[in-house]
Amino acid sequence: SKYNASEILAAYSLRKLTPGYSGSAILARNSSASELGIGFTNADLNQDMLIDHAASGDVSVVKFYDQSMNNGNDLEQSVVAQQPLIVESGSVSEAAYGKLGLKFSSSIFSGLESTLALANSDFTLYLVFDASELDGEMTFEIIDSNTSAVVDSLVHELGSKKDKVLLCLYYDQTDSNLMIRLPEWSAGISFDPSTQMLGVKFDGSYDFSVYISELILLAKNLIKEGVDVDSELEIKTYWNLYGKDTVYPLDLVNTLDVIGGFSLRKLKGDFDGEIIGILNDSDVYSEIGLDDDLVNEVAIETHIGTGDAKVTRWINQTGDEDIVFEQSEESMCPYIAESGTVTYTFYDRPGLKFNESDLSWMLNEYELNGSDYSIYVVADIQNGDGNITLKVFNSTNGQILSEQIFDTGDFTRKLLICLYYNNSSQSLTFRIQNNSKVFDFDINQNMFALYTDETCQFEGCISELLIFANDLRKLGKSSQMETNIKTYWDLI
Repeated sequence: SKYNASEILAAYSLRKLTPGYSGSAILARNSSASELGIGFTNADLNQDMLIDHAASGDVSVVKFYDQSMNNGNDLEQSVVAQQPLIVESGSVSEAAYGKLGLKFSSSIFSGLESTLALANSDFTLYLVFDASELDGEMTFEIIDSNTSAVVDSLVHELGSKKDKVLLCLYYDQTDSNLMIRLPEWSAGISFDPSTQMLGVKFDGSYDFSVYISELILLAKNLIKEGVDVDSELEIKTYWNLYGKDTVYPLDLVNTLDVIGGFSLRKLKGDFDGEIIGILNDSDVYSEIGLDDDLVNEVAIETHIGTGDAKVTRWINQTGDEDIVFEQSEESMCPYIAESGTVTYTFYDRPGLKFNESDLSWMLNEYELNGSDYSIYVVADIQNGDGNITLKVFNSTNGQILSEQIFDTGDFTRKLLICLYYNNSSQSLTFRIQNNSKVFDFDINQNMFALYTDETCQFEGCISELLIFANDLRKLGKSSQMETNIKTYWDLI
């Protein structure tokens, strides 16, 4: 419902995608050959009607209705033996993510087909499915349908994450660039840009079953418009495709792309060290590790009793001891606990508390050597007002080269700041979910510093800072990374 009607080419789902849509989700055929349109109860498929129609038997899907309102690009299959199932022996077909799915089974060579002209436009395609019964590998092909020649082919080995899958395709028709985002699994999907025709089917020569719950096709490339993250996040959240402990963020990218991982949670699956160094009121130093996947709050509170804890070191979870955030001046150290209790943020997680009254800050300088990079900051600005300012300046003479000011709006308490830098084009993209105060970055000298300043007049908490030596958008990893961060820290 967030897109204009003209932007939606086709929308198939077992949930309601458009508030104004009043039709059925599917045309269901029971074992007695009776067909019935099954609609929605609120936003979900009407399972009571579906079960009543099954009458302890099977129900197959004749049509998967297009919810794009005016296009009528329904997916359909008239051959009964090739129709996917949604009920078997009176029980609904449920995917591994705990939601309904159309079961495409090789044993009956099931499939739905639709021919759809894309009019040479950009497009975005999202497909939600469960391929947990599939072994081997997934093949994606671009085919010239006039000659049946394979123009290009991508083969992906199946990993362990094949039961909760969001497949994302982004196509830019101006340069014929097709981006496929596949975390590590899948079945098979083919697309033909040369004739602008779309087909999704699963071949009976493979021994597997696949459950499909949703397919959305838009006449725009959401990556170009910078809104792919929100769309993917909404889909993953509804279909329960991305749990908080499913994947650690530093495991999403190549180790060589990681510069720094500073967080109060675990960032790598094989990490088991300390994450912060703290001082108690008696100036006794202790390094604190993890309890499960989050900072060990019991260890902090044991070390401080009823007093405070200040953080003097924020340790890099990459293991690089030369790249750390630290502050030797105790009066400038951020708090992790006050009066015997760990500091919590508005998003209900621990955070390093930076007080403007104490001019607290931590500083790390790292030479980026002219590379691409991506930076993520998770924060809670507790007394923020006014605007957030992004400055690019020359640190040698202090001259401001460029400055952008963003209205803070009403939401400063659940904040994800994202910076993407493309060195080849000298392009800096600053994306802020909600708002913040001041965040400075010096491109000219390739030095990075994170701090709060006494002139900012706010108190805030920071829970995570990730720095990568690559523009993750170019790797197709930015959306996945932002989704991981937002989901874990409950910034949705």
